[in-house]
Amino acid sequence: MMDDQEAETTPALAPMRMQAMGGTWLAASLALGILAACGSDDPDQNQVGVPSAGALLIMNTDDSVARCTVNEAGEIRRCVTSPAEGLATPGTPELADRRAYVGNLANHTLAICDLNSEGALTSCHQADHSGVLSSPFNVAVNQSSLYVTNDNGSLAVCTLDGGGMPLDCSLALEKKTLERPVGLAVYGDFLMIAEQSRHAVRVCDLGSGLSAQSCRSFDGDGAFNQPAGMTISEARL
Repeated sequence: MMDDQEAETTPALAPMRMQAMGGTWLAASLALGILAACGSDDPDQNQVGVPSAGALLIMNTDDSVARCTVNEAGEIRRCVTSPAEGLATPGTPELADRRAYVGNLANHTLAICDLNSEGALTSCHQADHSGVLSSPFNVAVNQSSLYVTNDNGSLAVCTLDGGGMPLDCSLALEKKTLERPVGLAVYGDFLMIAEQSRHAVRVCDLGSGLSAQSCRSFDGDGAFNQPAGMTISEARL
């Protein structure tokens, strides 16, 4: 585990500085921006061959949400900040089926919010699964399953009902199994977890049932150096 001095001087953590405080991670600036296509900000440009504009959502550490328009030139415009009920030191959000899933680090819950046509968060609800969620930070959705990494090194899995609400949550990986999980992504039948303190990415086979035995660890031939986040594309990580 990194000490406080190392955490403050590691360049990889500059966008999202983590500080150990009784096992809880606090994001010092913002969690993550999400780009959701929602049509051009110029009605005359909403036509075939013209890129759509999007809504950029930023989860702030004061529990507010900044929403901006991103035009076809990639310029961020028209930013508005508003409070969002249901957020409590939000972590990394995940979008799925017009919903946003956000881990609340401060109160160990999961916020499930609707996304309106303008990309704004509305009607946020908190899901409290005592004993399963512990300062949840990363969230990933795969069809009817929701995966959450906790700050205590565990991984929770929940079944989503028809309305996208999490049910029947349980721990698939017990606490201290993971070492600072800072990235989470689903690729086909595999769940990938970036572990900062282990300098590795753990790949779990969802097809054979999620467990510690179904996971393998890869160090990227030494290329992973305290990973601070992760995303995945169709062809490569």
